[in-house]
Amino acid sequence: MTNKYQNLKLNKTERYGRRWNLRLHGVPEDNPEDIRAKVINICCSLVPESQHKITDSIDNVYRKGRIQASSNCPRTTIIRFTNRSTGDLLWRAVEKSD
Repeated sequence: MTNKYQNLKLNKTERYGRRWNLRLHGVPEDNPEDIRAKVINICCSLVPESQHKITDSIDNVYRKGRIQASSNCPRTTIIRFTNRSTGDLLWRAVEKSD
């Protein structure tokens, strides 16, 4: 395989993996914080009839980047789901709420 082909294949694989994620902006940071609990509360408020499914489908939640002492802006939150259907459900709920 050529290097160019390997890079294309790697990019395709990474894009597919990111489809299981959602980004959440503007979630205030606390010290210490339970970001997973915050995200579950936000997601359940968007789709209250699917609280159990949402709680079970959130695999990993983390903040992106380092804390910037000079910035008051909270870091982006990344939510990784165990299945894409829950992420799609939340995405549709957000689109309808606008």
